[in-house]
Amino acid sequence: MNFKNKKVAVLGWGINGLDICGYLLKTGADITIFDKKEASELDFSEINIGKVKLILGENYLKEGLHNFDFIFRAPGVYRYLPEIIDAEKKGSVITSVTKLFFDLCPA
Repeated sequence: MNFKNKKVAVLGWGINGLDICGYLLKTGADITIFDKKEASELDFSEINIGKVKLILGENYLKEGLHNFDFIFRAPGVYRYLPEIIDAEKKGSVITSVTKLFFDLCPA
């Protein structure tokens, strides 16, 4: 999979979000991190925060997800949120860190 210059949304910041963000930064993806929590509640110390866009807080999905090529959803983010379904209908690929792992390591 080629993520270079692709618009990628990371839904949910935690272990999965950190892992996929680190990987995607190395590939040259254009990353936006979405999380329901505020910045003061999250730890971004392990990534270069200047290289990603953050959309945080209670209304984090208000802008929608329809402009993204890929959407990586953390396990704690409900798969069938209307915003995710809408993005998928408009062509976004909905995936996860686990699926990417199996795609890249087919052993």
